Amino acid sequence: MDIEELKKLNSLTVELKKHGMPADEAFKQAESLIRAKEDVGPVVMEHAAPSQDFMLEKKFSLMLDMNNKKFQEAIDVLSKMISSVSQELASVRGELAEARQVLKQKKDLPVQKEKQEALPKQESHPRQGSFQPSDVSIEKMFYFGKK
Repeated sequence: MDIEELKKLNSLTVELKKHGMPADEAFKQAESLIRAKEDVGPVVMEHAAPSQDFMLEKKFSLMLDMNNKKFQEAIDVLSKMISSVSQELASVRGELAEARQVLKQKKDLPVQKEKQEALPKQESHPRQGSFQPSDVSIEKMFYFGKK
């Protein structure tokens, strides 16, 4: 007897004791039940094994093939997704490089323009304007009564 059979025997004996059987009778009954299962098990398998062996092998091979196909399809889908993501990443990196070049060029140009604009230009003051006293008469600026 191996360990698993002993465990089954002990558990069955304990169950029979719980149902009110004496210990010796419970042990003998459990042992006879386990021996009966061992005797019946191989006989049934011997009669069923030759006729169903081929069918079981065929069934297992078909199941394995179906599982392999499912896994292969899943792997194909994932590989396509990975390749599309890598292409998108490459295009984004290319656009980023172009944007950096354009940004660098824009940064260089305004610096030169600011230097050119700062030197020759004099700002006019919008509040004061570029008016001369002869452009506007004093009567137009002040109200002197009835007119």
